[in-house]
Amino acid sequence: MKIKLLIKKIKYKVIKFLYEYFKKIYIRNINIADNKILQYAHNELIIAGYNKNCTYYIDIIEIISIINEHVKRNSSISYELFVINKLYDKTPITPLSLKEDEFEQSIVSKILYINKRYNKIYKYLNKICVTNAYSISPQYILSTKTKKLLPFSTDLSY
Repeated sequence: MKIKLLIKKIKYKVIKFLYEYFKKIYIRNINIADNKILQYAHNELIIAGYNKNCTYYIDIIEIISIINEHVKRNSSISYELFVINKLYDKTPITPLSLKEDEFEQSIVSKILYINKRYNKIYKYLNKICVTNAYSISPQYILSTKTKKLLPFSTDLSY
């Protein structure tokens, strides 16, 4: 059993090493001089203090070169990056329908239903709730008699 685990660890380290090695070769083969966006990124990363062997530098240049291969010339990628950011945040990119088929029953409770596409929205006792919504709690009240603000504390929030 220990030998199999050791072999797995060795395989993982070899694969990781090969991946990093080929990634550096791929980055070296990217011709930064032919691409204005890559030139700009290179200059900015160097000014920021990242050298060509830094993992952060390599990752950024690789991402930009891959995106540059797939995006049409003279077009902005702002919408694509917007969608990518939403997907990484696990936020839906189209409006929710909030229909019954969009909810699934929670493992914890039989009366709690969680939205399949956005788990911060749920149904509890046939009311739709959002977990990341804001709450407001009054801190001061204005006295009508004295016209002064008085500290106010309550456990209620709205």
